[in-house]
Amino acid sequence: KRTTIFSCILATNSVLFQKNLLLFEKMSNITQSPLLLIFKHNPKAAGGSIFDVLKEIKPKTLLRRDVKAMNISMVESETINKSYFRIHEFDKLRTEDSEKGFVISSMREPCSHYLSLWSYGSTKTGGLFWDMMKNDRNWTLSAYGKNAPLFDSDEDIASFRDIWLKDEKIHGFLAQRFHRSYGNEKLGDFDSPPDQVDCWIFVENFQESLVTCLKQYEREGGYVMWEAPLLSKMLQQLEEKNHRILYVKNNALGFGETNPQNSHHSKCSKYFDDSTAHAIETGPESFIYTMFGYEGCCKTGRKQTKRRRRKRQGEKNGSKPRIAEDTKSHDILYTFDNTISQGGNERF
Repeated sequence: KRTTIFSCILATNSVLFQKNLLLFEKMSNITQSPLLLIFKHNPKAAGGSIFDVLKEIKPKTLLRRDVKAMNISMVESETINKSYFRIHEFDKLRTEDSEKGFVISSMREPCSHYLSLWSYGSTKTGGLFWDMMKNDRNWTLSAYGKNAPLFDSDEDIASFRDIWLKDEKIHGFLAQRFHRSYGNEKLGDFDSPPDQVDCWIFVENFQESLVTCLKQYEREGGYVMWEAPLLSKMLQQLEEKNHRILYVKNNALGFGETNPQNSHHSKCSKYFDDSTAHAIETGPESFIYTMFGYEGCCKTGRKQTKRRRRKRQGEKNGSKPRIAEDTKSHDILYTFDNTISQGGNERF
């Protein structure tokens, strides 16, 4: 009888032990949850190409309403590994957003950025174009290009330089958008890249800077599925070309399906004369040239720039970024401080 009772006690304790072990494993999985990847969309700065990659490595897109309802520290690893937080192009990157994970965003040289906005609108596409149409149809029709697909006729270039680019509705548009997206009222004008962004992807050297950001994200505790088709192809191309990119016409990534958004204009310098180039370089967007080291209008090279690594929530001074377990080791090819463009892509 005593033996039977003892056996029952052992069986009960064994069941309790198994339950507690499962609970412990689940809690361990939660407390060691990897870093959430956050992407702040900057319109006409390779956003579509970045989305193509992110959709493969992080199939689930989280919007602000999803993340607001979450306690990130209590979300299981599998959920974080398969998700990224997308901040809309017209939404501001907030301090509380950046505290939830690792933030990436994209940047583009201002002259090229303005040209992309105009040429995209010349296809009668995009919010900016249709806002202009609602407010002043006649002006809009005269300001945008008419000769597709590259809108590079003398008539179109004159419309871009003399009507669209010089209009007060466009003057300073990119600077205003930057401040709305990344600004802080207490800071005023920027003298260095915003601390909320951990890593920048540059259109001018898209593949290198994207891979660099993903590797930095992994080193700080994030999960990256390097085997995803687009990303693995990108790594292969970087290795084969000794970290130099070959851009194929109408196909900025050099692989996959042709993206029609990549063929809306000719070479950037064709659309800017000395006067318009100087106006952009010294105008409201001049801080972008200083902040990110761009060498000038339509130039793809960038000088070295400095920025501090943002300290994460709960991280003590001097502590190293956490490293995720069971992730592949990938040496960083480039960093923010030494990424200098080796050639540009005029097709975005």
